[in-house]
Amino acid sequence: MASKPWLQPAPTYTPFDTFSETQDDAPGPRCAHTLTAVAPTKSHGPRLILFGGATAIEGGASSPVPGIRLAGVTNSVHSYDVITRKWTRIRPSGEPPSPRAAHAAAAVGTMVVFQGGIGPAGHSTDDLYVLDMSNDKFKWHRLVVQGPGPGPRYGHVMDLVAQRYLVTVSGNDGKRVLSDAWALDTAKKPYAWQKLNPEGDKPSARMYATASARSDGMFLLCGGRDTSGTPLADAYGLLMHRNGQWEWTLAPGVAPSSRYQHASAARCGSDALVVYSWRHVM
Repeated sequence: MASKPWLQPAPTYTPFDTFSETQDDAPGPRCAHTLTAVAPTKSHGPRLILFGGATAIEGGASSPVPGIRLAGVTNSVHSYDVITRKWTRIRPSGEPPSPRAAHAAAAVGTMVVFQGGIGPAGHSTDDLYVLDMSNDKFKWHRLVVQGPGPGPRYGHVMDLVAQRYLVTVSGNDGKRVLSDAWALDTAKKPYAWQKLNPEGDKPSARMYATASARSDGMFLLCGGRDTSGTPLADAYGLLMHRNGQWEWTLAPGVAPSSRYQHASAARCGSDALVVYSWRHVM
């Protein structure tokens, strides 16, 4: 098959060693977890916070039950120091979220916010949990949010837009694949979710997409899997105008090939979105 002219050569990766003081400090193999970058503080360098996920998969071709299922779902927290390359298991004080996978997470200053997911007992609630790392003291908080919200869901996406609005999009509520969008103003108390009614080219319902917020406030949504289970090959931008109206825009140009359960990140210092794929079709 001839190569597509607009594709760039894959980057080369250089593996490097990480370490931990004990086996329990290292997160070990898992999937459907979140890994959230937290900016450096005066007392600590940049960190990656890993939370939850499934440590095993059941089923498959040898199983009498069709399909695969996540197992060994956990609510453990691990911190990775980007400078020292050291993993440390964190045991925050306070009431932790229940074990979950396929949840969503976003950094808000020195905090990481978690929402939704699915666990051993089914769907997690739509409550927001905050891992507060202020003064290098790790503590769980459960945020009180007034009024209706996104509801229990998994396979959705969430990020902080314009350093203020926590935006969550799409996912699956256990009955159907969703296409809705919600925003929570982190600068306004009491906290309340607002269901958005954006103008423009609205994305179709999807789950297992990725989303990242650019420095200019654009929320970038890429790929996912639609209601029929088909991987999607599109990208959209969600932006709030000065009058408070939100608008979806279909990304121009050639979008990445069809994919879901992939990863993406907005590149610092530019408007670029970097996408890396796991599941895709040619």
